[in-house]
Amino acid sequence: MEKDKVAQLRDKQMELLRKENELLQKEKEIMQRENDFLKLMSSNIDRLRAVDNSVPLGLVSNFVPVYDGKADAAFFITQLRDLQQHCKLSDDLLRALFASKLEGRPLSWLHSRRGTATEYITETFSQFCVMFGSKKSRLELRRKFERRVWRQEENFMDYYNGKVELAKKLKMEEDELLEYVIDGISNTHLRRQTVLQHYNNLAELCKSLSTIKLPKAVDADHGVAANKFSVRCYNCNSFGHYAADCTKPTREPGTCYACGISGHTVGSCDKNKKRETPKNENNYKA
Repeated sequence: MEKDKVAQLRDKQMELLRKENELLQKEKEIMQRENDFLKLMSSNIDRLRAVDNSVPLGLVSNFVPVYDGKADAAFFITQLRDLQQHCKLSDDLLRALFASKLEGRPLSWLHSRRGTATEYITETFSQFCVMFGSKKSRLELRRKFERRVWRQEENFMDYYNGKVELAKKLKMEEDELLEYVIDGISNTHLRRQTVLQHYNNLAELCKSLSTIKLPKAVDADHGVAANKFSVRCYNCNSFGHYAADCTKPTREPGTCYACGISGHTVGSCDKNKKRETPKNENNYKA
């Protein structure tokens, strides 16, 4: 009997060991699968990084202007961040792009710092904005923006781009910016015509005015281009100057332009030298 009990107990122990061995084998298989999965994920990440780093720096750099410290640094950094998000650039590639677009004082600042290549890019950008950020208040920026008008010597697109560049620092909505761009048209007649068109957006405005040039300045009284032939002297009745600049003797009010005697006009004056002299010559005695 004792031998039978011992044999049964041994069999049970063997069965337990066999089951434990099976469980260990299954755990090993699960761990192997997890390990294979992690290797696959790591390989995919490396592949994505390789694709990211393979983007030519010169290709994306065309979207960002060179920075020399004269413009607002915050706007420059915003352009870089937008490009990073759109092109899925790594921080290391963004750092290289940032350095490649600097010149003058900003480039000297970058070379004078220690640890720029290893510190977080956020810290580099933060210190950069402190150094080269705009010191003007929002009120000053808005006043400068409002003073920007369409000048006689520039075409509409030059004016538009300059106005929009100033507006970016104010984070202005498009409908408000549209009103300001129209308000900056210095020619009253053209500005009124533009208002009557009821443009819905900036694209429509640019399409309509891109080829338009401001009309030349006109004389308020005569409605013609101001020049020496549209100015007439009240003292001697000749063209080319005003009475205040006339070098002839002052004529008494009501007297003839030609002889200086009252009682008749220059048209009926017997001494009207204009009948005997060339058109552009003036022999009036007054």
